[in-house]
Amino acid sequence: MKAFGNSDIGLVREKNEDSLLVSAPLFAVADGMGGHAAGEIASQLALTSFQEFLSRDQENGSWPDKLTAAACAANEAVYQEARKRERLAGMGTTLSAVYLEGIHAYWLHIGDSRLYLYRAEQLQQITTDHSLVWELVRAGSISAEEARHHPRRNVLTKALGTQEKIEADVGVLELKAGDYLLLCSDGLSGLVDETQLQQLLAEHKHESLKARVDRMISAANHAGGHDNISAILVEVGQVDAS
Repeated sequence: MKAFGNSDIGLVREKNEDSLLVSAPLFAVADGMGGHAAGEIASQLALTSFQEFLSRDQENGSWPDKLTAAACAANEAVYQEARKRERLAGMGTTLSAVYLEGIHAYWLHIGDSRLYLYRAEQLQQITTDHSLVWELVRAGSISAEEARHHPRRNVLTKALGTQEKIEADVGVLELKAGDYLLLCSDGLSGLVDETQLQQLLAEHKHESLKARVDRMISAANHAGGHDNISAILVEVGQVDAS
């Protein structure tokens, strides 16, 4: 297994409110929201709490259950911090995370950051955005392309830390040799569509993970760089089915 992650402030924002966790076999992206420095604090606090909880609870329960419990702990940390400090009121964050064990990738998701699977030169979105526009897409009211330019595309229907309780999506992927996993914030997926991402991965497959991640970030900046841009690319390599 190899992995590389990078985060870029983009061309418009004054601060980078994204945070990354690249600590094999655990990987995560969090995209914070809130005024002042609240988004930056929310995303970093969420990932720190999430990782610390999992480091204390490696033995009990299934990985989906452990990831869910860790997300609840992270939610509690962000929610309580926002209640203690008035200037952080209402802060929250997305969280998309994956834990690799053997042939399985266990994932958890809340918000509109994304997890993709790249297999046999095809890119597939695994997570479903918790956003107003994605609900409109699923209802057939607008197309996926229209969602990319919708004026309310940044309105989330779920986020970590904004409420006392959360319900995150969880799932599992069965991996194959040669698979790649891509975790990213909407600063990438909102500006570089799946066709472009797939093309970048296919055309530059012999480059390093760093070079490919940097190409994706450059593509988002070339498309306007309206948001912070974060991506983690994980090369699965050989898988151990034992």
